[in-house]
This record gives sequence, structure tokens and C-alpha cells, in this order.
Amino acid sequence: MAANKRLLKKEIHRICGALAGECVLAKLAIPGISREKLNEIIYQLADLQQSALRLVSIDFPGVPSGYNSRKEYIMAPRLPMPSSESISTRVFRRSSRR
Repeated sequence: MAANKRLLKKEIHRICGALAGECVLAKLAIPGISREKLNEIIYQLADLQQSALRLVSIDFPGVPSGYNSRKEYIMAPRLPMPSSESISTRVFRRSSRR
């Protein structure tokens, strides 16, 4: 398990890249396999990677002028995630829509 966000992001990149690489190898090495379906899987992996990275990253304005008050600026990095559902649930639901 990743110790921090940077390592988690690297793991997401590594895993999604390895899976996409396996799909490319399967396309080249296995005769009779559906290239269109594998291309679709590769695109889904790219979407999954992008959405997982988006969920891991937290964006907030880095300057006090981006907030309504100084208190909001001070509390911004410590605010909880907007939803109580887990990241894996949201990633799975997004990837299964296609």
C-alpha cells in the first residue's frame, strides 16, 4: 500500500500502464482476438486511471484571495472529502458505466 499520495499516484500509473501493456501484447500475440474490444478496454483503463488520479488529487486555491474569508483559507487543507463514499466505490461505478 502506498505511504503517501505521490506513491499512490505512481502505483496507479504503474498498474494501469501494465494492464494496458498486457492488452497490447495480447493484441499482437494472440491470433483471432478482437482488436476492437481490446482497444475499448485500453480506453477504459485510461479513463479509470484519469478518474482515480482525479480522486486522489485535491485542488484548492493556494492563495487567500481565492476564499471568502481567511478562516476558510486556513481550514481548506483540513476539510473532509465532500462525499462519504469510498474512492474505490466511485472509481468502480465510473468504470462500469461504459
